[in-house]
Amino acid sequence: MSPAPGTRPAPLAVAVLGAGRIGRKHAETLAHRVENCRVPWIVEPLEDVGRACAADFGAKWTPDPARAIADPAVDAVLIATPTNTHADLIELAVSYGKPILCEKPIDLTMERTLAAIGAAEKAGVPLQIGFQRRYDPSYVRARTMIEEGAVGNVELVTATSRDPQPAPLSYLAVSGGIFRDCSIHDFDLVRYLTGHEVVEVFAYGAALVDPAIGEMGDADTVVASLRFDNGALGVVTSSRRAVYGYDVSTEVFGSGGKVVVGEAPETLVRRYGKDGVTHDNMYWFLQRFEASYILEVEDFVACLREGRAPRVTGEDGRAALAIAEAATQSFKESRPIAVAKRPLPAGTGQ
Repeated sequence: MSPAPGTRPAPLAVAVLGAGRIGRKHAETLAHRVENCRVPWIVEPLEDVGRACAADFGAKWTPDPARAIADPAVDAVLIATPTNTHADLIELAVSYGKPILCEKPIDLTMERTLAAIGAAEKAGVPLQIGFQRRYDPSYVRARTMIEEGAVGNVELVTATSRDPQPAPLSYLAVSGGIFRDCSIHDFDLVRYLTGHEVVEVFAYGAALVDPAIGEMGDADTVVASLRFDNGALGVVTSSRRAVYGYDVSTEVFGSGGKVVVGEAPETLVRRYGKDGVTHDNMYWFLQRFEASYILEVEDFVACLREGRAPRVTGEDGRAALAIAEAATQSFKESRPIAVAKRPLPAGTGQ
């Protein structure tokens, strides 16, 4: 029921599941950055972490997701827990009819990803996936320029993501591999920017940063060659180590020119001297995409208040995972792999 004219609507109550660095970031955004929102619950299995986070944002703490999601006072759910819990929590939230913003990926397997998406779609519950780079003002502007014809026909796409240092081995062991954990952002971006789908991948990988990463069957330095549905080609590279700090850049090249989203300096200051020109650099992704994380949460809240569908959907999550899965298989089998399309619902035919 809409509030009476001139009255302020009740604050939107969003339960935050997960109190790690991303969960805490989202809780801070909801509590302090988004107008007329509140965080009623922090769900976190580690009591000291959960209680501390809840105290900071005026929330209650529980280790039990069902307790928070079932609360009638909760309007929506934000999932920022480990990836292997995402699909189960999406389905739990769907069972209570609670709209969801879930960090990527939905799951490490396509089977569970499709099941979670299907549950949300069948119930008519909004499901937004946290590809925050889509909300970065530079990437938004780049897409607009491409849509307006700045590059003509897209012919070649290059994208790079490099972290300043590897995550702990304990995390990497359950991350699903570098393509699902890191490159998946670039796989999503190339779809977002070009409007084209990736149909085939050929990927190489090596453990050049830490041999232990290779010993677990993963890579820390990778290159994925892409073929798009319009015949265009692409290259996505990722590394777990960049000694100078976080490094993300993307170029879309075509018959009419190119659009580039380059490195982001922390400040606009440059030093000029006899030894050359220097400038600073963003060291971590939370710096580089500070505004993007806020904007994606604001948009999620706006979707709920305006009754419109999310801009980043479960299908976007599935499509990026399909590319990551193909890249992972190609890396392991040293051959090109076709990117799987979403299966048609049973009984619909071809």
